[in-house]
Amino acid sequence: MQSALHETLKRRRAVSVRLSADQPEMQQFVEAANKKLQEAPAPAAMSAMARAVPGATTPPAAPAAVPALSCAAMYAEIGWADMTGNTTRREALTNELKFSTCDPLWIESVTTYLAWQAGQAPIPYVTYDTLNDFVIDLPQPQAAGSPLVVGVIADWGTGMEDASWLLGRLLTQNVDLIIHLGDIYYSGTTNEVAENFMSLITNAGVTVPVYSLAGNHDMYSGGVGYYGMLQQLRQPASYFCLRNAAWQILAMDTGYNDKDVFTVNTNLTSLQPAEAAWHLDKINDAGGRKTILLSHHQLFSPFGDGVGQDPVTKNALVTNTNLWNVFGAVLPKMALWLWGHEHSCNLFQPYIGLACGRCVGASAVPERDPTAYAVNKALNLGTAAAFPQLVVAAADPQAGQPICLPQNSDGEFFHCYAILRLAPAGAKSTAEYYQIDSVNNAQESLLYSETI
Repeated sequence: MQSALHETLKRRRAVSVRLSADQPEMQQFVEAANKKLQEAPAPAAMSAMARAVPGATTPPAAPAAVPALSCAAMYAEIGWADMTGNTTRREALTNELKFSTCDPLWIESVTTYLAWQAGQAPIPYVTYDTLNDFVIDLPQPQAAGSPLVVGVIADWGTGMEDASWLLGRLLTQNVDLIIHLGDIYYSGTTNEVAENFMSLITNAGVTVPVYSLAGNHDMYSGGVGYYGMLQQLRQPASYFCLRNAAWQILAMDTGYNDKDVFTVNTNLTSLQPAEAAWHLDKINDAGGRKTILLSHHQLFSPFGDGVGQDPVTKNALVTNTNLWNVFGAVLPKMALWLWGHEHSCNLFQPYIGLACGRCVGASAVPERDPTAYAVNKALNLGTAAAFPQLVVAAADPQAGQPICLPQNSDGEFFHCYAILRLAPAGAKSTAEYYQIDSVNNAQESLLYSETI
């Protein structure tokens, strides 16, 4: 419903190439949706509506205008009725809204939303014919004799000015290709993909290959925008393998099985079984190459709601057992696993067999929650002996302290991106993580660097 409201705001007010999170109607809707959630428990989480709004970790206060708030509340009630299958109430509320004194924007938004719901087709997930499908040669470095430079961003598809700024700074690293770990907001519609992702790529003059993984937000509109974008990027599928003689980068699709906005806090995502077999084939037949795994979702997280709930016990988990069951036995073969989903930069110490697990999901979405790096001790550890720990700084002034993104003067955490410098076999390769106050158009600084 956020996407539908955004589309309508865009048509009526020329809201473009940015999110509408600061528009009064969007703020009012988020507050109304959260109030509804508090009044009646949702079948797993209308709070997803709030989490999907950048900057809405705590819903912003609505303006005092009561009629406008009433209209937002009615819009949220329609979404609730649709979510719970109460078509009679949905129709009654829609008619009430239609003939109310509310701004026609609200009924136009409902019409857009319901049209999407009615017209959704199955997600056009692409299945391989042979295990050799979707294996792509990595490009040659632009600078002869230098390592291949890979820029990695995640949860970047906001279309906002700070996202554009971060991309511009990333390009100063002279990258040979860019990989986005997924999520174009709010729901990956065709228009959102065009405005919040492709237009920024085009306007920045990007000439190197760009790849994008499937996040949960990319699937909320049925993947239509995302799969249309893959054709523009000349990317064959939502999962792929980029290879040269020394390295292979395996990108997986964890978004396909996390396509329900109302279970974003609880769903334990997974891979399609055939895709899992495809990845294991590449890992076990690497031909001497080092392997880097990429996903949108985390293998593990000690923060917030963890990685989802056990479908049987309903315990909130630290480790995604679905992904562990696929990759657990081969984790020692991984040089690095990068993921997003959480809007932070979490550099973990070795955990459950993975030497380098890194979250780089802080590339654009505003995050102000001061508890973002607080371990949730209520999460279920499963078979692990302890919670994951962050890498600590080795040098002053933060020596011995966990490495975290700082906050700017407005309380917003810095954004981040990663740079992989992949050298030929036998030479030193590195992963670098940069922090940047892109909201204030600052330059980046190195947060952490490691040999991989």
